[in-house]
Amino acid sequence: MFIISFIFFYCISYLLFSNLSKKLHVSEVIFNVFYLVKFIYILYFIYFNITDPFATDTKAHFYNNFKFDSDTFIIGDNLVYGINLFFSEILLFNFTTVNLFTIFPSFLSTLLLLSIISEIDNGKKKIILYLILIIPSINFWTIGMNKDMFSHLSLSIFLYGIYKKNFFLITLSLIITFFIRPYLTFVILISLLVILFFKIIFQFKSNFTIKNIFLIFMSISVVYFVLLFLLGPFGVQFIDGEIPKIIKNLQSHYTNSRLGIPVDQIYVLRLFNYLFYPLPWSDQTTEFALLIIMFENFLILFVFIYLFISSKSFMNKNYLYFFGLMSFTLLLIMLSLITSNYGIAFRQKWMIIPFLLILLSINFKKKTNF
Repeated sequence: MFIISFIFFYCISYLLFSNLSKKLHVSEVIFNVFYLVKFIYILYFIYFNITDPFATDTKAHFYNNFKFDSDTFIIGDNLVYGINLFFSEILLFNFTTVNLFTIFPSFLSTLLLLSIISEIDNGKKKIILYLILIIPSINFWTIGMNKDMFSHLSLSIFLYGIYKKNFFLITLSLIITFFIRPYLTFVILISLLVILFFKIIFQFKSNFTIKNIFLIFMSISVVYFVLLFLLGPFGVQFIDGEIPKIIKNLQSHYTNSRLGIPVDQIYVLRLFNYLFYPLPWSDQTTEFALLIIMFENFLILFVFIYLFISSKSFMNKNYLYFFGLMSFTLLLIMLSLITSNYGIAFRQKWMIIPFLLILLSINFKKKTNF
């Protein structure tokens, strides 16, 4: 049965994406390499979840799909439970088949990013970004039927929508984030409000339109709804101005567990470690997975330094570019501040790293207004 499922999904997805890659101007060689790599990672991901007794959240979401509750908000875990319930009860998919199916959303994410990278003029930057997209962690943590995969998909659509100046795709990405991780929608809309605020200050007379007023009204309304109904007690505390209390509470969640982050760690170090821990000069380890992550982090650190120094993207006079940059920067600031365990950061940071690196590499040639 597995062989039949594998052949079916491999062939169908290959035909679909090979045609789409041509429309997205991704070269045939790059497409074939990344498609093969992605499928290999999916097979390993399935094997890992079947053989490891602890595995990932993906396994728990599938076998606990009976926890789906249609009487509450169908967001986050509840949504993933519902999707797994549909696949297992209606389509009669088993765990393996469900995760083979995720080649469609997970490779779509990769293909959208490859499309953006294909338009970068600098060959060195292209190669560097290809290397980032092919390393184990980003692939392992963005496949499978789970929130991480959907988050990566939505943020890939978001970045592609910004690059192509496509407001439909930007809106679609916000809808997906709203149902998967509402705090992502919260961060993106806060970033939008900041950008619009600067627009009011610098261009009020010439460019501030009815559309801007509508965007501000809708953003504030959605942000307030997310805070009040979707973020639990933390959202209510945020509205009440108890932000220090929220931060202290979240920082102490897993601080005493393995790979816990000390509560009193200074923020600059906290942010640096969130992105790059462990490095070769960090705590010594012989654990194979941590050694791989250590090598990846060394590469990522080098790439960040190189792209930041050589980047000319900051010269863009483009509100959409700064909207994207603000969104991922604010997400980095927030998550690095409240994350209490490096184990969480290992997978969480992939909602930020590839997108920031691509933003440091691309060039918006035309000025764009909201």
